[in-house]
Amino acid sequence: MWQSHFLRTTFPFFLDLFSFLMLLFIIVSDYYGQEYVNMAKSKYDHLKTTEITRDTIYPPFINMIFYALKDSNFQIRFTHVSVPFEGKEEAHKHDFAEVFVFVPCLPDLKAYDAETELYLGENGEKMIIKETCAVHIPAGLVHCPIIHKRVGTPFFFVNCPITPQYSAIIGENRLEHPVDKNILPRK
Repeated sequence: MWQSHFLRTTFPFFLDLFSFLMLLFIIVSDYYGQEYVNMAKSKYDHLKTTEITRDTIYPPFINMIFYALKDSNFQIRFTHVSVPFEGKEEAHKHDFAEVFVFVPCLPDLKAYDAETELYLGENGEKMIIKETCAVHIPAGLVHCPIIHKRVGTPFFFVNCPITPQYSAIIGENRLEHPVDKNILPRK
């Protein structure tokens, strides 16, 4: 019997308290939401790009980061390397320079624990990457394949083509993509 009395007398109080808290939440979130919206609208918003991920051809097929600055000679591509794999690009060259950066995904940027083979020149001389570094690929230098032989700690392979429009030259042919698009993972 006392349970029934307890529910009749206390439940309306909790219902009123709940309604009050919900109303307070709506008022506060609307006020701060408006402040947030007003803060987000800036004359500099056009400088931010949010759509910077794209599919990748590399295992484990996690999206890569890609950004090309419009009307400039700047592009940057981050590939997260967490398992060994061989790159799909055959030996090719460009009429623009590139910079490859190999950097661990760790607070200590010198703690690189991986091994990558990068092939350079007409004869495919092997360069072994075993530490955090940047490799300048001058325009016209034949490069690739890139083979990530061992991955102790995941790292970013960062490719910075110094061009507004990426293309590769294989033999005498200029290609927009130096890989067969049929190897892209299917969703």
